[in-house]
Amino acid sequence: MLWPPSATSSFPRLRYSDVVEVPVLGTVAVPATFVVAADAPTAEIAAGAQTDSTDITGCKQLDIFVDVVTNPGSTATKLYIKVRFSGSETPLTATNADWGYIQIDNIAAASGISSVQDYMIEVDLLNVNGVASAVVPRRYISRIQQISGRYASAIVWTDAGTATGTVYFMRQGGGM
Repeated sequence: MLWPPSATSSFPRLRYSDVVEVPVLGTVAVPATFVVAADAPTAEIAAGAQTDSTDITGCKQLDIFVDVVTNPGSTATKLYIKVRFSGSETPLTATNADWGYIQIDNIAAASGISSVQDYMIEVDLLNVNGVASAVVPRRYISRIQQISGRYASAIVWTDAGTATGTVYFMRQGGGM
């Protein structure tokens, strides 16, 4: 046996996919009231905005389903989602330092220099593809194709009001 033991497992990794979505914030019976936050850093530390975590070992993609059950008029106009990952053995959902956020390029047109920014999904709750829509229950789906770490969680919030709903994760297969 080699010492120290290798951190790389010699066991074959199987592809893993869920067959049904799993609720990670709220439930069908008791939808969550989405946290209202002025910005991402405020939402990140709000316990009600943090979804449960899910093990993503053996997965390649993560689908995020958000059912908006109620949106009382024009109060909540935007829904935001930030996906986060952890490689910790037992990350705590409420400990922001246990999680890393997806970083994407923000290339300055004038200089071509890239700085990074957190990837954030913004959903327009009042319009569908730029067309005003009635405030009715609606489902939104986002697929995260670049996953990392062992666990996934998300921060979900609105800009105002008392919108309610449920957030689900569905892990999609892939090799490790």
